[in-house]
Amino acid sequence: MHTAQITTAPADRLLHHREVYGLLSLKCRTGNTARAYAARGLIRAVKLNERTFRYSEASVLALVAGKVAA
Repeated sequence: MHTAQITTAPADRLLHHREVYGLLSLKCRTGNTARAYAARGLIRAVKLNERTFRYSEASVLALVAGKVAA
């Protein structure tokens, strides 16, 4: 009997804008900067409802690593 191994990629965490600012070393109180980065395509935003956004940890880390052209 052959058993296939299934490998899964680690789940991409969703970050609050304050966590995004901590990773980017920014000091902002509102989510406006994170939304602007998402609108420019620098990070990936996930809209949970009409007022709540979260941001992909992998996309923020790619920005920090310089893999995204600013």
